[in-house]
Amino acid sequence: MSNPQAVFDPGAIAARRAAATAAGGPQAAAIFDQVVHALRAGLAGTLHDVFLYSGAVLVLALVASVFLREVRLRGQAQSQEEAAA
Repeated sequence: MSNPQAVFDPGAIAARRAAATAAGGPQAAAIFDQVVHALRAGLAGTLHDVFLYSGAVLVLALVASVFLREVRLRGQAQSQEEAAA
């Protein structure tokens, strides 16, 4: 199962479960169900952690941007004003 989308595709799961049942009997089907459940739980936990940490980084970046001092940009318009003065 190299494709993470296959964990949530009922058709793919049913086909692989049938193949596991044919190869190893009812015990293989039970083990297959446990493996699919573990894969789903692991994927959900990992995605939860990624969103949680990225949200924390987003909040820190927002707070940091509030406390940054404003720096005026130097450009051609300012140098023309200085030349005219």
